[in-house]
Amino acid sequence: MLTERGHKEAKQLLPKSVRMSALRKLEYDDGEPVGGDGYDEHAAAVTMTASVLTGAGYGTPLSWQTEIAHKLPYGYTQYADLTMRAPDAGVPAMLLEVDRVNEPVDDLTAKLRRYTEWFELLAPKTDKDRERAARRQGAAVHDFRLWSQIYPATGREGYVPVAFVFTGKTAAQRASGMRRLEQSARRYFAGTRYPWAHFTAVDYH
Repeated sequence: MLTERGHKEAKQLLPKSVRMSALRKLEYDDGEPVGGDGYDEHAAAVTMTASVLTGAGYGTPLSWQTEIAHKLPYGYTQYADLTMRAPDAGVPAMLLEVDRVNEPVDDLTAKLRRYTEWFELLAPKTDKDRERAARRQGAAVHDFRLWSQIYPATGREGYVPVAFVFTGKTAAQRASGMRRLEQSARRYFAGTRYPWAHFTAVDYH
């Protein structure tokens, strides 16, 4: 969310096709601006992540969007901190979650669960029997999914890549957060074994 001054400057700098954030009204206490419970620090970390990756050659500043909604059928919406669409950089799509090592690992794992649920949603008018048959055979099923109509193809079977970026605190705390998330969320990226086909979903996908 932008301040009034930031909103005016962004309108002058960005193409008209770029979606502008909501306007944030500053609150003051004895003439001093009041912070927003860590929101600004998180927003700055998200922006810095996009800046660093752009500087490393992944897309351009216009490849990035923040707070993209992924609606689930039970009324919950999973918002991606950062979404990259940069086929020119060899990465057609990526969803990023930025954690300043202040979110419980259970919350981060729940985000992966919700992304997985969203990736599994079928596109409208999908033949469910054909999708189930393809899945049983270990065949490609991404064309049946809703996400494949929203994000560009990754060039391989599977889901849109989801990356977690850990920032802030100490290097040891960041490394600990990564390890704990890897252990807690392993079931979402470990793959499904197809014993009759002599390979796992990870091997194939």
